Amino acid sequence: MGAAIPSFGQSDCARLIEATSSGELKTMEKFFDKGVSPNCVYQVKNGPRTALNAAARENQVEAAKLLLSAGAKVDLKAKGDATPLIAAARNGHTEVAMLLLNNGAKASRNVSGNGNALIAAAKAGDYELAKALIDKGAKVNSNVPRDGTPLLAAVNGGNTDIVKLFLAEGANPNRSSDGDGSPLIMAVKKGNLSMVDYLIAEGADVNKAVDGDASPLIMAAKKGNTGIIDLLIKEGADVNQEVPGDETPLIAAAWNGHLEAVKTLIAAGADVNYFTREKGEIRSPLKMAKKEGHKAVVAYLNQQGAK
Repeated sequence: MGAAIPSFGQSDCARLIEATSSGELKTMEKFFDKGVSPNCVYQVKNGPRTALNAAARENQVEAAKLLLSAGAKVDLKAKGDATPLIAAARNGHTEVAMLLLNNGAKASRNVSGNGNALIAAAKAGDYELAKALIDKGAKVNSNVPRDGTPLLAAVNGGNTDIVKLFLAEGANPNRSSDGDGSPLIMAVKKGNLSMVDYLIAEGADVNKAVDGDASPLIMAAKKGNTGIIDLLIKEGADVNQEVPGDETPLIAAAWNGHLEAVKTLIAAGADVNYFTREKGEIRSPLKMAKKEGHKAVVAYLNQQGAK
């Protein structure tokens, strides 16, 4: 028969995790001597937790080293929780993350609801870790449900250096994700003109529409960002592009009351009488501006011959 597995209460596991979170190495060693497993899982209000995950969250480098030397599984995650590597990356704890990587943590592991380590590093703006993860096999074009892609995360955070890194490593500038749109649409949402310019230069499609997120020009029109509108038009965006459920750029600008955007679009050739049908309702720039009470926009559209 094999050796008996030491028994211990959940309270012991909880106290080990607490000691780990505080970096109390001697206390941790006492629990190991007592037979508490470094891989024990403790149930808390927000879900189950492990000691190595706690070390990663709290940036306890020495505690993480002690756990690993005691036999902690480097990729162990409790149900519904992130892996230690993702937890470290998410919190910007580069040293812990590098320790985990160097002890065999899987750089490319995806966890639904928690993304992956590369997405987390991109969100945290951690260039050093992002580069190390790619070197260890993390995929720059990974797409995790509800968490998007690494490039989207970097664009969302305005982390230009990481965006450049991902594109240099082969990230697709046109890859979209449900709920987050495309990298270019994300940059437009954020009002980041220089990012928009850079993405276009790297091959982003100015007319690529995404379900539920319009197109880059329609998004810019919704936001009323004339600088981005000008750039997109200069780069070939269609001023009369219709996207089901998101209208046209001019309808979007008029509907949201952005007079300068309306002027810019009309000057670029937008049709003031172009209308769409949505669930039986006719929508035109003039009708939607009137509906929302945007008097200045209504007056200008009338001057331009809107009906």
